[in-house]
Amino acid sequence: MFRKILIPTDGRGLEDHVIKYVACTFPLAKFYVISVVETKVRGIHLTTILQKKLEENAMEAIEHAAKILLKEGIEVEEKKILYGDPPAKIISYAEKNDISLIAFRCFHTHIPSLKLGGTIEKVLKKTQIPVLIMGCEIEGGMLESILIPTDGTHGSQNAENLAIHLAVSFGAKLTALYVAKGKEDERGDAVLKNIKWKGKQRDVEVDTLLKQGDPAEEILKEAPKHSILIMGAGRKGLLRNMVLGHVSREVAPLSPIPLILMRGRYKI
Repeated sequence: MFRKILIPTDGRGLEDHVIKYVACTFPLAKFYVISVVETKVRGIHLTTILQKKLEENAMEAIEHAAKILLKEGIEVEEKKILYGDPPAKIISYAEKNDISLIAFRCFHTHIPSLKLGGTIEKVLKKTQIPVLIMGCEIEGGMLESILIPTDGTHGSQNAENLAIHLAVSFGAKLTALYVAKGKEDERGDAVLKNIKWKGKQRDVEVDTLLKQGDPAEEILKEAPKHSILIMGAGRKGLLRNMVLGHVSREVAPLSPIPLILMRGRYKI
């Protein structure tokens, strides 16, 4: 179960469904709400008048989020306005406060090429903290079924560990999906056998699916049958910086269910 959840808000009211979802699904967590005021745009410092207006908007956004949480019976642990580059400030705050989940809203779309948004992508590339992304309005509550697409890589294995932990916490059904890109792909059986073994160590029975085709398409076909989707976020680039994987990039804005992306080890 997540111990501390961070909600970054921009005051547009678009993340209301995300706030309600995490409050209902993880009611025992401590909640932190922040809003980041950019002090300069494209290298140009903002005027005092404009910055003051942005501060007012930020405070309104924070109070709005706090009211939603209060309606769900949750008192916010901390409300804070930060100043600077949004992705950097979100990551810094999350790490200093030992946050275990960052919750974002994403624009749900039927256009596969649509980007997640600059802030979300930058946060995903530079933090090992799990990130929840929601573009759909879904009521929170008990997680009954978890889908974990996996390819056996290090990033996928970290996501597997989180999925198994959540399955234990909620008593949820866990389904592992491996999508082979062609008939010559023989890794699937071994990958699925491994996650079944990992689940058994925690008394979790893992159902497995082995399919062929485009990974993103197959994941999106299977997703509606489950409560939540958990995936590895990406891979190392040429300069060892994190690159958001093309599969997670395609799935995120199209997912019909909440999605958690992660690349680091989950701290239970």
